[in-house]
Amino acid sequence: MANESPKGQLVPQSFPEGTWLRMYLDSLTNVTEAPWMFHILGGLAAMGGAYGRRLRIPWGDYTIYGNMHLLWLGPSGCGKTQAFNIALDTLRMARPQLVVVKNEATPVGIIRRIGGDLADHEANVER
Repeated sequence: MANESPKGQLVPQSFPEGTWLRMYLDSLTNVTEAPWMFHILGGLAAMGGAYGRRLRIPWGDYTIYGNMHLLWLGPSGCGKTQAFNIALDTLRMARPQLVVVKNEATPVGIIRRIGGDLADHEANVER
C-alpha cells in the first residue's frame, strides 16, 4: 500500500501510542491508499478544528488564537481528497456546527458559503 513510507518520513509509529493522533492513524491502516503525510496533516487539522478558540496563547495584553489554512498539493489521484474527507468527517463528528470552507478559496466562493451579499463585495472590489 501507499502507506509504507521511506526511511526518515513520518508514519503512525512516529507518534506515541495511546495519543489521539496515533489512534486516528492506526484506524486508517490498510483502509486507504493515501500517503501518511496527508493523513497526519488531516489528523492535526481535525484536532485543531475541534479545539477551536479554546486553545490560545496569552501574550501580554493580547491573546493569540490559532488559525489554520491548509493547501494540499499533489498529483491527481494521489489521495488528497480521500485523506481530507476522512479528516473532515472526523472533525464534523466532534464539532457538527463548525463551518469548513472547502474548494471555495476565492472571495466570491467564501462570501457565498457564509451567506453574504455578493453585491456588497462587488461594490468594494477595485476595478
